[in-house]
Amino acid sequence: MRRSPVFALLLGLSVPSTAQQEVPVEASKPAEGALLGALATGEEAPAEAAARRLIVAHAAAAPGPAAMRVLLPLLASLEPFRRSAAARVLPHAGIAATELAAWAEGESDARALLDVVDYLPDVAVRGLLDSSSPEVAARAVVVLFERRLVTTEDFVTALLRAGTEAEPDTEPADTVARLLVERVVPFPRAVADQTVGSARKELLEALADRPRAQAVPFTAPLRAEPDALDDETRLLVLLAVPPEEWTRDEVRRLIDAQFSPRGRLSTLAADALDQLGPRAADRLVGEVHRRVVEGQALADLLPALHRISDKGERHLLALTRALDVEARGEIATWLARRDSPLVAGILAESLDGEEPLNAELLRRAGKLLVTDERVVRVVGILDESENEFLRDAAFEALIDADVYHEGLLDHALAGGSQLSSRGSRLASLPARSVPLGAWVQLLDADDRRVASAVFRRLAGAADEDPEIARLLEDRALAATWQADLAAAAVLDAGPDELAHRVWDGMDPARRSAFVEHLGRRRGGWLLDSLREFSFTSPELFRARLAQGDRALVEELLAEPERYDERTLRSSDSLVAELLRAEDGPAVVAMLDSERAAQRLFALELLAARADLSGADELQRIWSDRGADDEERFIALRGLARREATRRALLTGLDDALAGGLDDEQAEAALEVLGTVLDDPKVGASGDLVRLVVRLALVEPMARVADEFEDSLDDDAVFDGVAVCHAFVRTLSPADPELVAAAVEAAVAEVRTHPDFALLSRGRVGRLLAFAAAAEGSLLDHIGHHLAALILDLPDPDQVWVGPAAWVLSLHAEGEGDLATAQELAERAARASFRDGPRPMVHRAFFGDHHPGAGLLPEAAVAARPWLLAAQVALQADGTETDIEAALANAEELARGDREAEAEVSALREARGR
Repeated sequence: MRRSPVFALLLGLSVPSTAQQEVPVEASKPAEGALLGALATGEEAPAEAAARRLIVAHAAAAPGPAAMRVLLPLLASLEPFRRSAAARVLPHAGIAATELAAWAEGESDARALLDVVDYLPDVAVRGLLDSSSPEVAARAVVVLFERRLVTTEDFVTALLRAGTEAEPDTEPADTVARLLVERVVPFPRAVADQTVGSARKELLEALADRPRAQAVPFTAPLRAEPDALDDETRLLVLLAVPPEEWTRDEVRRLIDAQFSPRGRLSTLAADALDQLGPRAADRLVGEVHRRVVEGQALADLLPALHRISDKGERHLLALTRALDVEARGEIATWLARRDSPLVAGILAESLDGEEPLNAELLRRAGKLLVTDERVVRVVGILDESENEFLRDAAFEALIDADVYHEGLLDHALAGGSQLSSRGSRLASLPARSVPLGAWVQLLDADDRRVASAVFRRLAGAADEDPEIARLLEDRALAATWQADLAAAAVLDAGPDELAHRVWDGMDPARRSAFVEHLGRRRGGWLLDSLREFSFTSPELFRARLAQGDRALVEELLAEPERYDERTLRSSDSLVAELLRAEDGPAVVAMLDSERAAQRLFALELLAARADLSGADELQRIWSDRGADDEERFIALRGLARREATRRALLTGLDDALAGGLDDEQAEAALEVLGTVLDDPKVGASGDLVRLVVRLALVEPMARVADEFEDSLDDDAVFDGVAVCHAFVRTLSPADPELVAAAVEAAVAEVRTHPDFALLSRGRVGRLLAFAAAAEGSLLDHIGHHLAALILDLPDPDQVWVGPAAWVLSLHAEGEGDLATAQELAERAARASFRDGPRPMVHRAFFGDHHPGAGLLPEAAVAARPWLLAAQVALQADGTETDIEAALANAEELARGDREAEAEVSALREARGR
């Protein structure tokens, strides 16, 4: 979350290293033999689990000769996963770097080598540049760069070898090219000049994604002789240059490429136009205008301008004044679809002048019909235009302006098949703004949808207008097909006095059809009338309850067996409203019924009214795993509503976590959690916060072995997403100090667990991502705890390393520790380059990717270590040369990201330079 302000952290936490993990040596050493045996097995999951355990164990104490006797032979195993696992353990086990280098020199398996490149001495890493695997060679370049030992020759070697084979492996070449473009400062001109063929193409591809100002000299010779290049390379050369450097001829070439029949060229051109910043896009306006004047189709050219700014739109509008009416209208329509702020002005000028109005603009004119002259003009279009689309647009504009004119009624009634939609739209006007005669004409159109809309609109205004009330009453009591629609509208939304008159005026035989509508009214004024019905039905039952019939509740509690299932199930909420505390025993007695519907009805009442007795019965039903699932869940809801039983549930689950939950207990924990969180009356108490945090962090330790049995897939764990949702829903509104303390305690508990080494980064990473995406400042309070845990886990998964280091870097900066912040920012930059996080993860922590809008988080990540280096140098009174060099590097790498550029500029301004 780099765009958030400095973390307001409440509890400090240093960044622990692997050596600080609290794994008891006494516990790990006796198990070493078993772990080594598992490492030598033929199954990948146990070997990986053993490797992680051994890495943690040997961080605290060096291995004995037995470990060496097992580990070293494994380096010669025929199974790559065994060699890989052993190779990763050995550096932590204290083996001499020279022995590891000797093994690497004779190793041919790329997978095993990739796991140990980071642990090899410098000379051995450089030797891997000649590896038979381009991927290994590319990784060697990355490692040498991170150690600040990479040379121009190293880059050239890796690029040419990976990029000029008969069948080039483009991925390693792309890795090296991206490293050059995204991380290396200053840009190495010598490397660029020595690349040829497909290697040069890879470098241009990388520059096309991230243009570098320092790369302009590299592209200059290629730009000078564009005819010597093929079409694709010529376009890549153009895209490799920052847009502000483009010449007019190059702009023309880019627009021409849009119309290329070759998909690759048109795709590159479209991508370039989409990534343009508004200032660069504005430069295209003049070229588009010139082409239109020369006769090129405007519709083909306008998409090229979709990134222009407000200023560019104004320029476009000014240039197009001289075009014909049709072209001006097309541009106005395009601007309207962009929701341009200019549209209001265009519309106002058109409404006030002679400029023709097209349907797209006119449909948006409602808010601007603020003068009589404008209304008259739109009414004239509605009455006189021969264009059906224009009349429809005028119709919509007048209704949006809440302006009635008789032409609206004529247009609606003449709609034919569109009568229903137009008449219903007309019925959205304020009831009293339309003459009563017009409403009558709409009703007489004999359209059921229109009549229903009109009656609903009039019912809401009947208490203000006696004439409207009389119309509704007459229609509701007339012997026509509209009577039922009018009566329903009045009984649903009409004023009490009118509803009462309509009810009393009805033929008693009709009333039963409207009982359901009375079930939605409160008041009691129809209760006596309802009691006179000779029939019984669920609808009548609900209507009487809605009218407050307490006597009916007493009858039900005395003889519940008289009522069928439908009646009971449809009225529990209304009955609950009328219950009194003394009704509790009668409700509890219903739980002994043999009828399931009666038991469910009683449970719903107990769940809705926490002030009733019955907690013991609810606990009995919930605890009975053999009971009906629906009954159990309703009982659980009732327990969650009662403060004492809710606290007991949460405390019991919290206590059970220490020993690990079995499948049934884990399922019950999620049921309890979901039920408690679904109750809006329940706040984030300490018990709830502690349970949720421990369920998310501690409970997985009892199941961690399952992650290896499922091919090391951290998504195979028990309901991980459900727990993450509960984590955020509970912690976001809770007291920050309470949340921070609960997370810190749970993390400490996880660190001392014997199976700590087996916990996957994905488990904790998902919690960190959910916290990052949550509203408010949840990440500020707990992010550093979770991030430190992620970095300390020996899991080889790199997806979460970048985000974790980023979060800790922001925390360190907020604490004023700029040196640590810089170190962690470098780690975040390395991790995000090596094993870039999944897109959604990247977005949650680093922000959106939209170069055209000035959002380029990868540039901000690359620039941040240099920006912090400049601040460290400033703080330490460093030399002017060091400070300026760091700022220059930050400025170059930050190009394209508006906020990162602003941070560099702000630091320069603060220095007065």
